[in-house]
Amino acid sequence: VIDGVLFTFYACAGEHDGYCGQMASGRVVYAGAAACGSAFPLGTRFRIYGDPTGRTYICEDTGLGPPLWVDVFFWDEQEGWAWQVEVGSYGTIILLH
Repeated sequence: VIDGVLFTFYACAGEHDGYCGQMASGRVVYAGAAACGSAFPLGTRFRIYGDPTGRTYICEDTGLGPPLWVDVFFWDEQEGWAWQVEVGSYGTIILLH
């Protein structure tokens, strides 16, 4: 369990042109993919405490966020914003093995 993780999201389509391409892992974006800070190596699997989707996420990409950061992919920006409201900006992740 890791507390104090920053949560953000990115989307395939949205007002900032979105991102629909290939991630650092070599896979193309999908629901459940995440770009993660340096504290989480590629392939790290986790759940987010209180996440309404109940998804298991996998760190498939990297980014410019802080070490304790996960940036979750959504196909739709509105869905991403609704998720962000539910989980907040900071919270707890449960690492899976």
